[in-house]
Amino acid sequence: MENYKIVGLVAFFLAVISLILPWAEIYGPLGLHYSIYGFLTDGVLSLIVLLIPFIVIFTKWDRRKGYIASIFAFLAIVFPANIASRMGDLIANVEEKGVMVTYGAGLPLMVLSCIIMIIAGIMMSHYKKIS
Repeated sequence: MENYKIVGLVAFFLAVISLILPWAEIYGPLGLHYSIYGFLTDGVLSLIVLLIPFIVIFTKWDRRKGYIASIFAFLAIVFPANIASRMGDLIANVEEKGVMVTYGAGLPLMVLSCIIMIIAGIMMSHYKKIS
């Protein structure tokens, strides 16, 4: 198996794992705690868009397919970046009311998996097929 396929497989499994980890944790007064998971937010959309480069990487090799995989991985990183940008507004709004909002482990893991998938697409486009 080519190296770019292994890297793409690792990226996709990291994306699946990020869905079951909390993306945000909310702590309220009196010990109330709530976790927001990736499968309840835009993480599912990011995984669906990340599925496209995963499928492209495991099809027959072509240099242009590596660029397509990288473009869709860039599109997949938009969803977690959007959530991360909205978290700053949420933290600023609820901080005065005694509620604490923190990032979970799933959000950075999804960003990392998208970056790894971009690298896999670049590796695919630079792969020299030996015939």
